[in-house]
Amino acid sequence: VSDAALEFALDRIASSVDRPPTSAAVVRRGLRIDVVPAEAGRHLARDAAARTVVRTLGSLERPGGVVALRVATTAPPVTEAMLEPVARRARVALSAPVVLEGTARTWRLSRQRLAQLLTLPSDGRNRLAISGPRATAYFDALAERVGNPPVDAQFVPSGDGIQVVASRNGTELDVSKTARALLRAASSRTNRVAPVVVARAMPDRTTAEALALGIDRRMSSYKTWNSGTWDRITNLRLAVLGLDDTLVPPGGTFSLNDAIGERTVERGFRSAPVIIGTRYEEEVGGGTSQVATTVFNAAWEAGLNITERNPHSLYID
Repeated sequence: VSDAALEFALDRIASSVDRPPTSAAVVRRGLRIDVVPAEAGRHLARDAAARTVVRTLGSLERPGGVVALRVATTAPPVTEAMLEPVARRARVALSAPVVLEGTARTWRLSRQRLAQLLTLPSDGRNRLAISGPRATAYFDALAERVGNPPVDAQFVPSGDGIQVVASRNGTELDVSKTARALLRAASSRTNRVAPVVVARAMPDRTTAEALALGIDRRMSSYKTWNSGTWDRITNLRLAVLGLDDTLVPPGGTFSLNDAIGERTVERGFRSAPVIIGTRYEEEVGGGTSQVATTVFNAAWEAGLNITERNPHSLYID
């Protein structure tokens, strides 16, 4: 027997016989929860099939009828019985509204909204969860209402000196704890009130960290004026906003391109005059070079080491 030919023949048979098992699943139809039954899988018992084929082909007496090949069944990982408790819990979750209770106000989640936030078991899973894109969007909106963003310590010029404005702690929605509390409340037939869990949010740069940097004097300054079309001025202001509050750590390297980022229409930059080679043309982000020149002069006046600079080929006074 040719092993390769035998394996090829078994592959062809298996391709029409084999079927993976399908786990049971919990599905929602409107506000009704149903359990979709599992289906057992099947696969060709290849070793036994190989022996049967070889034995039949080598027999002096060929059977007149069909030669049976053994097919084994594969049990699904998750059955209806395993999901029935989860289905009951999901039915309870959608049986009535749930109230989210914050410190200053409350939010009532209707049965329809709960259905949107609830992730049902599928693909072999057997647990309920408050998750998914709809839940993410809901908690993002809730976070804006209950959170108070922290404020980093700021460096503010004052004459030739620099003052440090103190940082401030904030608060933020603890999404995972709030989601778990919401699921517990939805799973209860009696206590359907869940707390909004808020955690303290720390600033990225505290007052102590800002003071430790020793930034206490203005090293230089340089000024150029807004000029050109409104599109060009828009580009100037967007670039300046990208630079605002940029902190270069001791020994660090500052890149204007990295700080401002790519100049694209999606980010609000507009088409304005630019210098390309020795010609004036129109390009998105035109005018950003004025910001680069202004920053360059300030860095030069401060005595900083300029590692790379790409000036225009045309002189601008």
